[in-house]
Amino acid sequence: MSEEQTTDQPVEQTTEQPVEEVKAEVKSYVGEDGSLNREAFGELGEHTMFDKINNVEDLAKAYMNIEALKGKKINELLDSEDPEIQSALLKKRGIPEDESGYNFEYEVPEGMPIDEDRINQFKTLSKELGLSKEQAEKIVSWNIAGSTESFNGMIQEQQAKLESAEKELKGEWKNSYENNVQKVANTLDYLGLGEFKTDPAYGSNPAFIKSIYDKIIPLIENDKIIEAKQSQTIATSKERMDSIRTEMFTLREQGKSNDPRYAQLMREMHELTSKIT
Repeated sequence: MSEEQTTDQPVEQTTEQPVEEVKAEVKSYVGEDGSLNREAFGELGEHTMFDKINNVEDLAKAYMNIEALKGKKINELLDSEDPEIQSALLKKRGIPEDESGYNFEYEVPEGMPIDEDRINQFKTLSKELGLSKEQAEKIVSWNIAGSTESFNGMIQEQQAKLESAEKELKGEWKNSYENNVQKVANTLDYLGLGEFKTDPAYGSNPAFIKSIYDKIIPLIENDKIIEAKQSQTIATSKERMDSIRTEMFTLREQGKSNDPRYAQLMREMHELTSKIT
């Protein structure tokens, strides 16, 4: 029987070698003495400005001088009294030279009132505030749009009230509706209150219309109302006839007696004469 003999072998140990980090070469734009390294700037370094700018201090001074000159130049232009310079500055900023340069274009619904005087005042204000034409136009458009929306809403509301009033009166007066409404209209004309017929506050108010019919008409003789209505019609017709005569005379003076407008005026004159007779 033999003994098994073992021999301890030394374990070989390996030491990892540190990997040297490869750093990218960084170009220095400035030398140790503060001078500028033109080569570090690449193609830019070939510029002639490096002939005058030798170090960082020169570069900083050059930049400061440029900024000072820029501000000085702008102020000189803004403060200049030269008309050509001022005109050029205004044109560059889109500002008209006077208020007549603000020409606003807009469309409004038929019947919507527009205060032209106020718009002209805004032109003057736009010039005083130095608004460009585009800025002023946008403000006007925004206001017109708001006014249009309000106007359309008011018209719809008035129409709804008129339809409601008509429905109520027709339901009460039945077949007499047209005749009764005409009597109320003639009575308002007789009393000198004809404007109430077109005033939504009254024209769409059934209580007002019925009050005129029930309480005012019975107090006035019907013949007087009819006579007053006829007198008003005659007065209006005579006023229109005077206007027609003037227009016809002008056409004759211009040698336009054969103009279609002249024949139209003749027909209207004949109709008015028949109405008055």
